[in-house]
Amino acid sequence: MGIPSDSLNVSEPRAIEDQLREAEGRFRTLVEHATDGIFIAGADGRYEDVNPAGCAMLGYSRDELLSLSMSDILAPEETARLGGEVERLLGGSTVRSEWRFRRKDGSCFFGEVNGRRLPDSRLLGFLRDISERKHVEQRLRESEARYRLIVENQTEFIVKWLPDGTRTFVNEHYCRLFGLTEEQCIGSSFFPLVAPEHHGAIHLRIASLTPDHAEFTEEHVSYTPAGSRWQQWTTRGIFDARGRVVEILSTGRDITERKEAEAKLLQSQTHLLASQRIAGVGSWEMDITSVDDLARNPIRWSAECHRLLGNGPDDDVEMSSGAFYSRVHPDDQQRVRDAFRYAVDQGSRYSIEHRILLEDGTERILHQQAEQVLDPITGVPVKFIGTTQDITDRVRLEEQLRQSQKMQAIGQLAGGVAHDFNNLLTVINGYSDMLLMDRDETDPSRHELAAIRDAGERAAQLTRQLLLFSRKAVFEPRELDVNDLVQRVGVMLRRLISEDIELQLTLAPSPPAIKADPTQLEQMVINLALNGRDAMERGGRLSIATSVGAFDEAFCHAHPEYRPGRFVQLTVEDTGCGMTPQTKAHLFEPFFTTKGPKGTGLGLATVYGIVQESSGFITVASDVGAGTTMNVFLPSLDKPAVRRPTPAVESEVLEGTETVLLVEDEDAVRGVATLALTLRGYRVVAASSGPAALRLLELVHSPVHLLVTDVVMPEMSGGQLAESIRSRFPSCRILFMSGYNEDMAVRHLQLGRNDAFLQKPFTPLSLARKVREILDQSR
Repeated sequence: MGIPSDSLNVSEPRAIEDQLREAEGRFRTLVEHATDGIFIAGADGRYEDVNPAGCAMLGYSRDELLSLSMSDILAPEETARLGGEVERLLGGSTVRSEWRFRRKDGSCFFGEVNGRRLPDSRLLGFLRDISERKHVEQRLRESEARYRLIVENQTEFIVKWLPDGTRTFVNEHYCRLFGLTEEQCIGSSFFPLVAPEHHGAIHLRIASLTPDHAEFTEEHVSYTPAGSRWQQWTTRGIFDARGRVVEILSTGRDITERKEAEAKLLQSQTHLLASQRIAGVGSWEMDITSVDDLARNPIRWSAECHRLLGNGPDDDVEMSSGAFYSRVHPDDQQRVRDAFRYAVDQGSRYSIEHRILLEDGTERILHQQAEQVLDPITGVPVKFIGTTQDITDRVRLEEQLRQSQKMQAIGQLAGGVAHDFNNLLTVINGYSDMLLMDRDETDPSRHELAAIRDAGERAAQLTRQLLLFSRKAVFEPRELDVNDLVQRVGVMLRRLISEDIELQLTLAPSPPAIKADPTQLEQMVINLALNGRDAMERGGRLSIATSVGAFDEAFCHAHPEYRPGRFVQLTVEDTGCGMTPQTKAHLFEPFFTTKGPKGTGLGLATVYGIVQESSGFITVASDVGAGTTMNVFLPSLDKPAVRRPTPAVESEVLEGTETVLLVEDEDAVRGVATLALTLRGYRVVAASSGPAALRLLELVHSPVHLLVTDVVMPEMSGGQLAESIRSRFPSCRILFMSGYNEDMAVRHLQLGRNDAFLQKPFTPLSLARKVREILDQSR
C-alpha cells in the first residue's frame, strides 16, 4: 500500500514525515475499525497483515493468521480454484468473488472477497461475511423452486400480462392448453387466442380496475388446438404507487363441460316448461311448516302454475301459499285444507280436484297431486313436491259425454216407444179417417170419430217429436235459404203468439245456403219461438234474426261450446223471465220442463236433436229477469241460397188399378193399409212376412207394379224382400214404410231411383197419395 504523491509537500521533509505519520494513523484507525476483514498477503499467498475484523471472522488471533496462507482458511472444496484467482490478481486484474471459508473451530461461512495487486506486488483483499445474504438467497431459491413447482403443476392456467395484452409469464399448463412454447408466449399478445366478440368486454373490465376494486371474474371463448373452449378467468391488477395498472395476473380454468351441462340443463328446462305449457301441467314445491295454517307454508311455483292461476309472465305476484289459497273457490277451501291435513297425517299422496276463481271471475277446475319428501333422519314430512293441472276442458267434455250418453239412452227408449206407438196410431188414425169418409155432416157419430182422429193426430205429433229427439226420424236434407224459411215460419207464428208479444224478424242480407230438412228446421224454429212465448206471460218482444259467423281454432279453444268453421246463425231472443244456471244445465234433457202439467219436456229436446242431425250446434245465454237468447249455428255451404218456387196446386187423382204387394208384420197396420188401397181401386196382395209374400207371388200371374213393405220384419227384412221382387219384376217400384229410421233400416237401405219411403203413422190419404206419386213416376 502507498500514499499518493500529490498529497505531500516535498519542500518540507519534516512536515512530510508528520503528514505521513498522520495519514498512516488515520489509515490504521480505519483498518482497525472496519467491519470487513482486510488482509495483505505476499505473492506466495502467506498473510503479512490482517485487521481485527478479519481475525474475528475466522476465529484466529492476528499472530495465528500471520502464520497461515490463503489456502489454510478456505474450505477444502475451494482450494482447487485458488491458484487461478491468485494468478489473475498478480496479473493486475481486480477480482471480486465468493468463497466458502473455514474458521478455526472448523465451521464454515460464505464470504465475498474483493482483491487487487499492490504496486509492490503484494495482494490486498477485503473480506465480507455474506452468510446471511447467502442464506436468504438460498431460501429465496427454495421458495422460487416451490413456487415454480406449484405453478407448473397447477391445473389452472396462469398468465401475467401487460395492459395491452402482452404476456410476461405463463405456466406450463397454459402452454399445453394453447399448444405453444413459453418462448412463443412471452412478449406476444394473448388477444388473438380470444374470440373477437369478447375483446370489448375484457378491455372494459381492465379499464375499470382500481386499487379498491382490483379483481374481476369473466368468462369467454378461447381458440385452442382442440377447438373452441369456454374458460373462466379471475384477473387481478398490479398497481404502481400512483394507482395505475402496470401488470395483470390472470388465473383461468376450462369450463367447457360446465357450459355444455348448463346448455343441456337450460334445454331440458325449456323442454320441461314447454311440455308443462302444452299439457297444462305446472309443478310446485311446498315446505311443510304448518299443518293447520296452510297459508304460512313457503311455496315455489313453475311458470305454468303462474299461468294456470291467471298470472302473466311479467306480473309481480307473491309466491306464497296464501296467494294460492286466495284463488281457491270459497266453497272448496275447506276440502283442500282437509285433503292436505289427511295426506300429512296418513303419510299418503295429496290428490284433489277443486275450483279456483281468477281475477276476472272466471271459474276453472284444477287437479292437484303431490308426494311427500321425508327428513332422512327423523322421517317427518318436510315438503310436498307436486303438480297442478287445469282439467276444466276435460271435466266439461266428461259432462258432455255423460249428457250425450244419457240422451242416447233416453233416445233409444223414446225411439222404441215411438215405433210401436206409430203402428198403433196408423191403425187408429187410418180407421178413423175411413169411418169419417163414410159419415156425412149430420151423422151423430161423426163428432166422436173426429175427436178420435184429432187425438190420434196429436199423438202422432208427439211421436214425431220423440223421433226427432232420438234422431230416428227420416231427415230429407236439401239446400235452403234460411231467410225464406224464417219468413214462412213468421207468418205461422203470428197466429200462435198473443197480441201483447211483438214479433220482430231481422234477416241478414243474402246469407249463404245451408243444407237441412226444411220440415224439421221449421219445427225447430217453432219450438224455440213457442218456448220464448211461454216465458213472457205479461207480453214482451220475440226476436228472430239471421246472420253469418266464423270461428277459428283459437276462439273455439277458449269457448269449447263453439266449433271452428263458417256458419249461418239463427237467433231466437225473448224478453221473458230468463233462467237460472240450474235450469240451463238441464235445458235440453228430454221430459224436463218448467211449465208444469202444460209442458211435455220434448220441445227443446227436439230442437237439440234437429240441430245435431243438421251437423250444427246451439248456445244459450240467459239470466233471471234478463230474457233468453238461443243461438243455432248451421254449417254454411259458402254459396248463395236459391229460393225454390212454390209448386202450383193441381187436382189430385189418387185412384188406380195397379197390382200392389203389401207386406207388413203388424196385422192391424196391414189391415188398414189394405183397406185404404182397395177402396182406391188397387189390386192388393197382402202378406205378413217376406217369405209369405214370395209364396203368394207363385199364385199371382199378373205383374207386380208396386211393393209396399215394412223395413224391419222377422225372417226377411224389407230390403232383402225388395231385392227378390226386383229380380222377378225389374220395373217394380218399391215403397218402404217404418215407424222409425234406425241405421239398420233406412240408412243402410240402398234406395234406388224407383224407391221411396213413407214414415208411420200415415193416414189412408197420405198412403194413397204416396202410392199414386210413385206409380205415376214410372210413366
